[in-house]
Amino acid sequence: MWKIIGFGDGSHEFSPPCYPNAEQIDFAESALGLIFPPDFRSFLQSQSVVTVPGAAIFFWVGSVENNIIDVNHRLRQSCSSIDPFSGHEQTMPPALSDHLIAFYTDGNGNFVCFDLNNLINEWPSICFVDHERFGEPPTSIADSFGDWFAQFLHPGS
Repeated sequence: MWKIIGFGDGSHEFSPPCYPNAEQIDFAESALGLIFPPDFRSFLQSQSVVTVPGAAIFFWVGSVENNIIDVNHRLRQSCSSIDPFSGHEQTMPPALSDHLIAFYTDGNGNFVCFDLNNLINEWPSICFVDHERFGEPPTSIADSFGDWFAQFLHPGS
């Protein structure tokens, strides 16, 4: 079961940084290798302020900060670090597989993504990637962005 962490007292309003035009959306689609579902395109071009939990944010098209293209590019890179106990370099695998396109984070390292390997009526379904389970298959949570967003706005209904 997926759960957005931190909803409640720590919530804040997310206001879209910009309303992307069709060219910006087309460019993002080309860079990410997908066509955004119509309900997500509509969300990008018309969403007003929405309450989100804690440090949660939507990754956006056409913005400088939290740009959906840049974020997904970084999430596909492996990184190296030094093990503090052994002193040996260790490589961490990428957070996301190539078939996942993150559009939201709960601010706690978890992502909500389009799953290009699970199409429903020709559009990607929505899945949850738990930061403690990177490398494992994601959890399918909704058939469409619209279904997920309705659950997001009205949890438990």
